[in-house]
Formats: sequence, structure tokens, C-alpha cells
Amino acid sequence: MSRSTATFRLIPLLLLGGLGLALAGCSDSRRDTAAAEGDEPEYREGQSLLKNGRKQEALNSFLKVIDRRGDEAPESHLEVGLLYLQHINDPLSAIYHFRKYLALRPNSPQAPLVKQRIDAAMR
Repeated sequence: MSRSTATFRLIPLLLLGGLGLALAGCSDSRRDTAAAEGDEPEYREGQSLLKNGRKQEALNSFLKVIDRRGDEAPESHLEVGLLYLQHINDPLSAIYHFRKYLALRPNSPQAPLVKQRIDAAMR
């Protein structure tokens, strides 16, 4: 086999390999968003404050994450919804944040439970 023939056979393999690497780099953006949200200092602080029973401060931390990330803060919306429903007794705000969570994560394993929380808040 001549050098030019080998080169022409190698080009498609290199292109396929490059395509494979490019596709591997295109991961699920939801998973990336969730991981990035969990890396937010305010999100971690909110989780820590929740564990220590400091609910109002936790709420403020999660709201900061939402303010900063906008539609890339589904987990913070869920946490805020739970805090509004269970500890602040503000069902309308809870419903708003639960619906934001569902809009951002409609196929989440938690979606059925979040829908139940909305139903409970509407009563």
C-alpha cells in the first residue's frame, strides 16, 4: 500500500475519531447545570444552614442562587418551594417555585412528588 493510499484511509478514521470526541464533550446540559448549581457557594451554604435549622438564612442563600443563575437553578427553586411551604407558610410562593422547578425539570424523578406538593399547597 502506498503512502498516499494509507493517508486517504486514515483521514476518515481521524474524522470519525474527532466526531466521537466532540460528541463525548456534549454532555447532558441538565446534569452539568445541576452539578454547577451544587458547586455554588450560596447553594452549599443553604444546604448547611438547613441542616443546622437556620431556615430563613437558608432561604436567603437559595434565593441568591436563583437571582444569580436564573433558569439554571432548578434545585434552588425546589428548596425555596419546600421552605415556603413547610416553614414560612406561604403556599403561593411555594407553588411558584415548585412550578419553576417542574418547568426546568419536567422529567425529574422528583416531579411526581413536586406535583403532589403543589396540590397540597393549593388546599
